Amino acid sequence: MRVYENEKQLVKVVCNACGKELLVENGILKEECIHVNHDFGFFGAKDGESEKFDLCEACYEKLTAGFRIPVERRERKEMLSTAWTFDRTGARMLDICLLGTGGMMPLPHRWLTSLMARYQGISILIDCGEGTQIAMKEKGWSPKPIDVICFTHFHADHISGLPGMLLTMGNAERTEPLLLIGPKGLTKIVNSLRVIAPELPFEIHCQELTEPEQTIAFEGFHIEAFRVNHNVVCYGYNIVVERIGRFDVERANQMQIPRKYWNRLQKGEIIEEEGKIFTPDMVLGEPRKGIKVTYCTDTRPTESIVRNAAAADLFICEGMYGEPDKVQKAREYKHMTFYEAADLAFRAGARELWLTHYSPSLIRPEDYMQEVRKIFPNAVAAKDGRSIDLLFEEE
Repeated sequence: MRVYENEKQLVKVVCNACGKELLVENGILKEECIHVNHDFGFFGAKDGESEKFDLCEACYEKLTAGFRIPVERRERKEMLSTAWTFDRTGARMLDICLLGTGGMMPLPHRWLTSLMARYQGISILIDCGEGTQIAMKEKGWSPKPIDVICFTHFHADHISGLPGMLLTMGNAERTEPLLLIGPKGLTKIVNSLRVIAPELPFEIHCQELTEPEQTIAFEGFHIEAFRVNHNVVCYGYNIVVERIGRFDVERANQMQIPRKYWNRLQKGEIIEEEGKIFTPDMVLGEPRKGIKVTYCTDTRPTESIVRNAAAADLFICEGMYGEPDKVQKAREYKHMTFYEAADLAFRAGARELWLTHYSPSLIRPEDYMQEVRKIFPNAVAAKDGRSIDLLFEEE
């Protein structure tokens, strides 16, 4: 059980099993603790519910000792921040699900394009068209814990599902604030849509994008927004998970930094105690490669996309048309063909490309992939619900 002051600073942690109160100083937990934050999905009897609990190390060992199949254990290669799931190996994972792949209107076999990402208990949704809730249910994920919703632009197939999503969150007794991010005019659009969802048990905060490129920082990751070229103001997004440098135990010992400060230094804290100042750069190496996902729909090819998708682990990009003879139509309505998206992925040096936002007239996107893969071999004509778990690279 966790208690926060002003919903931000941690002040108390209690083991749910034995009732032991763990040591917390200045908002930092200084004892080993296993924190579980689980969202029950579509296939469970508790669909839509979230449950959280904490276990001290002793209670965790008692619990796992009763498992028929032992917990997988291995030595960690680096010091880690406070545990966030039952995984004690230290992996940091970004869960990605492309909930829908359609453009313009939902179809019986294809929901409208939207993306959901989950990282360390934080859930991010990009775009929320008609039927996005159903696509989420089919995946088995719940809308209640969504912390951030980003909108690429204000065409109906990207935002018309918002009022229903907000009402579902409210009916699930959500009380935490919700952050909405989108182009200038977001507040006015949201207030208009809320005419049919006027009373909610949680606050909504709108952050409007006004610059060609903007970064919104969160703990451990950040969202980058970049302007693209559609017939209304439209943005693409990067979700970037940061990875600090490796902790240098040898250097920490050489500098005689007390072990009790190591964990706090790795978290970026500057420590002033006993007449000395210790800073993170004293014990950390250069920042390492993190995880980067780029999401881009409703646009013509632009250099801003190439620049922002550079070295992306996953590049999710619109491919409105697979037919080569529809390039003129793509130019007219400011969309892209499969082949233009593949060229962007190649030029950006992305690791993998998922095509999405198909025209309703495009029945079998996979029929065009042979030619697409001649431009960018690691390309996929994505289908609704396509998912991946992205991990930090092993060293």
